[in-house]
Amino acid sequence: MTSPPPPSLPRLPPVLLPSLSDRLERFLMEPELLPVHDGDEIGLFWEPEPQPKRLLKADLSPMETTLKVERDLATGTKIRRKRVSLWHTNVN
Repeated sequence: MTSPPPPSLPRLPPVLLPSLSDRLERFLMEPELLPVHDGDEIGLFWEPEPQPKRLLKADLSPMETTLKVERDLATGTKIRRKRVSLWHTNVN
C-alpha cells in the first residue's frame, strides 16, 4: 500500500499582523491616531504653590579666577591689580 502524497504547504504564511509598510503608511498619513495625541491619559494640571523664599537662595559655582592686589609696603597704596587663575579648584 502506498501512502497518499503529503499535502503541499502554502508558499506564504497567512497574514496575522498588518505588514510594516501598512503600519508605516498609517503612521505617516494619520498622525492624530498616535497615542501622543490622545488627551484622555493626560493628567490634571494644578497650579504650583508660590515659594518666594526660593528666590533668595542661589547655588554658587566655584570661581575660576580671583583678583590679586599688590600694595606698596611702605605706604600701603595699591600698585596694581591682576586677575589670577585658581588652578587648585579643578575648574580648569
